[in-house]
Amino acid sequence: MENKETNFQITILREFTQADFGDLSKVVQGILPAGKIYLTFDFTSGNFLHSKGVPGFPKIMESVISAGSMLRIVCYAKDYTMFFRNVSGLKIGS
Repeated sequence: MENKETNFQITILREFTQADFGDLSKVVQGILPAGKIYLTFDFTSGNFLHSKGVPGFPKIMESVISAGSMLRIVCYAKDYTMFFRNVSGLKIGS
């Protein structure tokens, strides 16, 4: 995770386990009380959405949106775009 004031970026470098989702959730919940933040999830470093752990990402992303913060997803693969299109509250943009 990288951060500059209220701008945070989380780059996914490997496939997540359930324990990783727990840690990620704690990190996200730890930064949300800081007020309105801008959080970027960067999936450009690999193909990590094809596992049993995939449902963990939408839950975390929805918590960011419901807290009133801005969420940005960076991915280049069409299947990723289709996956995120189905996450409640996310709007697909360029």
